[in-house]
Order: sequence, then structure tokens, then C-alpha cells
Amino acid sequence: FGPPQQQQQPPPQQGGFGGGGPGGGGPGGGGPGGGSPFGQGGFDAKAAQDKAKTFFRAFTDFKFENYLLPRVVKVLYGLFILAAIGQTLLMLYGGFDRAFLAYYTDVGEGLLVMLLAPIGGLLVLIAGRLYCEMLMIAYQLLQNMKELNQKTPPPE
Repeated sequence: FGPPQQQQQPPPQQGGFGGGGPGGGGPGGGGPGGGSPFGQGGFDAKAAQDKAKTFFRAFTDFKFENYLLPRVVKVLYGLFILAAIGQTLLMLYGGFDRAFLAYYTDVGEGLLVMLLAPIGGLLVLIAGRLYCEMLMIAYQLLQNMKELNQKTPPPE
């Protein structure tokens, strides 16, 4: 009957949503080279699920081997941004109210508050950023010390 023939495997499908054809994720899709028009791969549900598991596992880690800080500091900085925006808007409203709407109006004081409101918001934002950076510096210092501790041999 002759030598055994090798079976040809279909080319691996690129990531993305949908099959082949125009705009799909398979060969001949919408992206350059037949891939997904959204980049190399589509949404990786397994990786997202693993990331969520490690995030919630860190809450029950009593050995403190996994740290939450790198993940939480992004949320903390977002809260600082919201606080800066809220503080600025409240100061602008307070200045406008003081200058034009209140029973006892003081136009000069109200305008001064409205002029200083963005500066106050910027100062809150800078302070929040510096705080988050200091937290990350302390975390990175801890990681570097762990790495050095593992590389150096114990004293004899």
C-alpha cells in the first residue's frame, strides 16, 4: 500500500470572535495576515478567571505571600481622581453661590474661591499620586529585598 501518509492539521485559528471569512477571527479574517482585526488574540476567559481567583485568594492568604497592593493601588488612585474632581466641583459651586446666589453675597470672595478651586483639585490629585507612588516604592523595595535575600547565601 505504500509509505504512511502524514495527516495535515488545519492551521491554528487566530483569536477573536467568529469564524473565518471577512471580519472573522479565522484565516482570511479582517486583520493583517488573516488574524483578528482586534489584535493577536481575542478575549481570554481562562486568564481573566484565573486573575479573579488569585485576587480573591489574596484575601484569605494568612501567610501574606500574595500582595494586594499592586492591584488595589490603581483603584485607590481612581478614588483620588474622583475626590479631586468632586472637591473642585463643590468649590466651584460654593464660590458661585457665594458670589451670586446667597442671601449674603460677596462677589470678590466668591470669584476668588472659583479661581482657586482648580488649584485645590490639582493639589489633591498630586498628593494622591505621590501617596500611591510611595506605596508602590515600598512594595518594590520589599520585592527587591526578597530577591536579594534569595540570591545571597546564608552566612557560615
